Amino acid sequence: MNAFSKAFSNATITGCFFHYSQSLWRKVQDLKLTRIVLCNANSNDFFDDDKKRADHWFLAAVGLALILASLVESVWTEAMDAYTPESRDTQEFNDYMMANYVCQESARFTIDIWNVYDNIRNKLPRTHNAVEGYNYRMSSVFPQHLHIYDFIRRL
Repeated sequence: MNAFSKAFSNATITGCFFHYSQSLWRKVQDLKLTRIVLCNANSNDFFDDDKKRADHWFLAAVGLALILASLVESVWTEAMDAYTPESRDTQEFNDYMMANYVCQESARFTIDIWNVYDNIRNKLPRTHNAVEGYNYRMSSVFPQHLHIYDFIRRL
């Protein structure tokens, strides 16, 4: 991203809400927390209050991308305090969130990259699906390594 920013200094780099959410879900899976987050409401594996707290905890992490960027750190701190299930692995997830997304001074991905609040306000896409869909459609019309004359004819 740094090289891109240097080459295209006027460009705005934004992340994709889908890929942000997917990265959080993968971390939950890596830490084997799916039993806590995906627990069936009819199951006796987890108490109802604990289930609701775990759901709020994970959904708060996902929802950070949808709120005003200046509120992200305080909202996540409140969500951690109020909803984090009691587990070493959940604390590891919280640490992951802080190190990668939330802590403004040292996060691996700054909030302005993955937060899509401004996109929502400006009626812009939250995901890159439109671009990916466009590329898919173009690749179905234009095969790889197309000769220039064939390209012009297909236009």
